[in-house]
Amino acid sequence: MKKLYVVCALFAVCMLTGCDMDKMIHKKDDTVEKKDIEYTVVEDADVPPEFLEIINEKKEDKFQTTFSDKEFLYIGVGYGQQPTSGYCISVEDIWQTDDSIDVTLGFDGPDSNEQIIEEFTYPYIVLKVENTEKQVNIY
Repeated sequence: MKKLYVVCALFAVCMLTGCDMDKMIHKKDDTVEKKDIEYTVVEDADVPPEFLEIINEKKEDKFQTTFSDKEFLYIGVGYGQQPTSGYCISVEDIWQTDDSIDVTLGFDGPDSNEQIIEEFTYPYIVLKVENTEKQVNIY
């Protein structure tokens, strides 16, 4: 009976504060050791042509894709068609665990004082890391 009261109290607190019950139940495991990983944001000229072709096929919609050669793993993330210029993708954090490479990206629209061009754009970013078989997670 006590467990039922605890669950009800937890639910009531969540409802009153507006927190997401799913986030509370599936809290990210902070005990996993995170290690820094070196990366490079790659310009189009340095993206392998095969990967650039894949990106160009996918860029009209949101996408997340990877490509590897013998030496490097390339991580591509696109945000689909946007109505103007001025959109910016930033790397907020990138780390690795024993099982994965995790990337947190930011996506911002044009600043209010920025001069924009009224044409469709297809913002994407390509990151290059040392080649690995680890799963890539994008947040």
